[in-house]
Amino acid sequence: PVFIRLRDECFVIKESIEESFKQYLQSHFTLTDDLLQNRRFLFILDGLDELGGVSPDSNHSFKSFLEQISTFQKRCTEENRWRHKIVLTSRPMRIQEIETELPTNFLCLRIENMGNPQFVA
Repeated sequence: PVFIRLRDECFVIKESIEESFKQYLQSHFTLTDDLLQNRRFLFILDGLDELGGVSPDSNHSFKSFLEQISTFQKRCTEENRWRHKIVLTSRPMRIQEIETELPTNFLCLRIENMGNPQFVA
């Protein structure tokens, strides 16, 4: 798995999410140029609500970023050679604001708070 905090300045949003991933991987790993082509990755993108470079108030750029992820995931599924997966996290309030606009290939899961009975062994 590759854990990426979206608020970090080292994750730069490019023309495509693939280019963003390539730049991030090249700056954090000592591997070849075609890293995305030759390996399988689980990208954990943490903090959609804290995304630097894409303002949540700017729906166009925010939607564009989500579409980039959607397109990348479709390509990974259709072109069976990649098979990368993406997990995107956010605080609930941000997702509630955009839930109806999420791409159709996104699966939205909610993590519920644990109650006191769940802490008992």
